[in-house]
Amino acid sequence: MKATKEKNAIECEALIAKSCGTLIALPKTYLSAVKDFEETAILENLQKPLVGVAQNSGKAVLLADPKFIFGGKRKKSHVPKYLVFLESADRHISLQVDEIIGLKNIQIKSEAKTQSKENTTTFYSIKLGRQKITMIKIDTLLNSLMGKEKRVQNKIAVDFAKTEEKTEEVRSYLSFIFEGQKFAIDIDNLNGVKPIKELNFLDTTSDKSIPMVDFNETICPFIGEDNSLYAIQAFISPESKSGDGRHVMTIGTSAKCELHDISSSQLVKTKKDTDEKKESGKLNRYKNSFEQSSEYGFDIDHNEHLRVINLQSVNTLKSLYPFSPKVQPNTMDKLDESISFLSVNGKNYEYLFPLTLLKKVSPISDIKISKNQNKSMAGYTNLDGKVIAVFELDVVLGGENQRSDFILFLEFNEIIAGLAVPEINRVSISKHLIHDNIRKNNAAMFQEVAAARVVHKNTTYYQLDHKDLEKRLLKLSQ
Repeated sequence: MKATKEKNAIECEALIAKSCGTLIALPKTYLSAVKDFEETAILENLQKPLVGVAQNSGKAVLLADPKFIFGGKRKKSHVPKYLVFLESADRHISLQVDEIIGLKNIQIKSEAKTQSKENTTTFYSIKLGRQKITMIKIDTLLNSLMGKEKRVQNKIAVDFAKTEEKTEEVRSYLSFIFEGQKFAIDIDNLNGVKPIKELNFLDTTSDKSIPMVDFNETICPFIGEDNSLYAIQAFISPESKSGDGRHVMTIGTSAKCELHDISSSQLVKTKKDTDEKKESGKLNRYKNSFEQSSEYGFDIDHNEHLRVINLQSVNTLKSLYPFSPKVQPNTMDKLDESISFLSVNGKNYEYLFPLTLLKKVSPISDIKISKNQNKSMAGYTNLDGKVIAVFELDVVLGGENQRSDFILFLEFNEIIAGLAVPEINRVSISKHLIHDNIRKNNAAMFQEVAAARVVHKNTTYYQLDHKDLEKRLLKLSQ
């Protein structure tokens, strides 16, 4: 496609992307990275188009939504799938986009010859053949958000969460169950979470000996019940001024751990038990110590109170120091690392579809479906010049028929298929809640498609096995 040569225009290679249905152009000279969309920190009180913070190479980069630049509207079918990182004069910004088209040579305005009024705008429209493209002026955008001086930008990059109004501190806590009681611990004092089956227990020679376990090649003491399903490795000694690491131990929990983001106003003093409890068994001794170490906690649904425990103040754990190695805190796994899914709200269940399968989302009103004789299929449609089979959600996974509002185009190893679904949303779920092997952890079978049960923020989802789903679609198409 040839661009029309304009007066005072120069040729530029630009990345063409799509956001909220609008084609946008980003000059290649500013590009520093393009990544699949991952979990981002959404912050309030930021100057639009800034919406939060993304991560690139371990650094926090301010995140902008292009819809606030050109005044677009995000529909449910507009799902961010990529992060584009841009850099100019040591200033960085990232944009969330829905689709990457590719690099193209286009004609853009020469900044030196544009009027001063135009220099204050952050975008303008150009044409590429018959298509209208929104050209984003990166330097102008950065100047409007961060100022022209480098020191202003640096201050914002470091203190992006600060506003003129006083904001509450929000901390993350991991909850776990020990001896039938639910506790919580600050994630700054954690070093990892794993299924118990992935740990290697060392043989013990006496009933009185301390069980030892290999957690990420660290041999450390273990306390937990025989029916523990997951294990968390935690720091049991305070930070050292010499920086020589902190003692660690592993705690077994009989249920999946959950993350809770709690503001300072939600934390309340924990009432201490004045009555002495009889210590019956080793684990009860630790449980009672956990309770006594808790100075504050927080309430969750149904008036359930979680005690936040301070392992560094538990005297019974200090006896484990001779058996516990010291680990540097910077080796801590990312407990808050998340995986993004597309959730489909069926009438009875919430299904999770990996974003890696998603090729495109379209409103069903925009798709022309040709009927066919196969009763298992809704029909055929055209996608990028290819004939694609379309199926109804209730036919594929069972359940009651509902009105479909969207078509999900899913790309598997061998096929591309369309799935007509009702309401959709994007959800990010902590990685430690997600099942790597659904077949071994399946809690349901939806028409020959195995699914694992995932509980996230008090909502039950079913994580589908994509291999089973592909087989199911192939079977229905025959």
